[in-house]
Amino acid sequence: MMRTFKAYFKKEIIESIRQYRYVIIAIGIVFFAVSNPILMKMLPKILSNQMSADLSSLFVVTRRAALINHIGDLLEIGFLVIIFTLSSTLSDELISKKLVFPYSKGCSPAQMVVAKFIHHVLATSLIIVLGFIINYYYVNILITGDDVPFLSYMLSAVLVGVYFMFNIGMCMLFSSLFKKGFVAGLISIAVSYSLIPISGINAIKAYMPYRLISAATAFSIEGAVTAIITAAAVSTLFIALTCYRMSKAEVI
Repeated sequence: MMRTFKAYFKKEIIESIRQYRYVIIAIGIVFFAVSNPILMKMLPKILSNQMSADLSSLFVVTRRAALINHIGDLLEIGFLVIIFTLSSTLSDELISKKLVFPYSKGCSPAQMVVAKFIHHVLATSLIIVLGFIINYYYVNILITGDDVPFLSYMLSAVLVGVYFMFNIGMCMLFSSLFKKGFVAGLISIAVSYSLIPISGINAIKAYMPYRLISAATAFSIEGAVTAIITAAAVSTLFIALTCYRMSKAEVI
């Protein structure tokens, strides 16, 4: 009954290794996890050398500030890397006619979509958590003051992971609708970024996915439960629509 799910989950692992998706996403996340605290540690000295003045007292970098900065970098550069890496996950299957044989043998489109979604979310979430652990380690070595408990930072990693789950679901929907993965990625990014200013509206901000990022930078789940439920519900809707689209797609 779950034959299609297992086959495509295994297929995604094999293809991700073969196409270096894990490596690309890991580089996009872990690089900034390591470089961010180093740059923040060196920033006052760099500015002092350029301006021939001691600015160390004006740029006091704390551990809390460095951790928050890492989350910001992850949402800017890491987000782009993840979306563009995964944006062709379904469009490639359609445009290259890879689904002709599986569909003719009774492949379940719904199980295929769910397998891809769960794989992408799990892989991305694990790499994000790894990046957070590495970043926390380097921040605590290089920077002092205003400590953030490790478990609180791991909670932030989970919140960021839920935010990415929402965006991966949306990206997969667009990937099923457009033949070009690059187009699907661009639209996903445009929609995601357009939701950020909308998240400032008091009447709806508790439901918006970006509320998860606000909670992550506060290292607290307070006020984010509604956003978690909304993100999970909308992600489910995205995947349901993607399953419907793939069941109606012309594969020949």
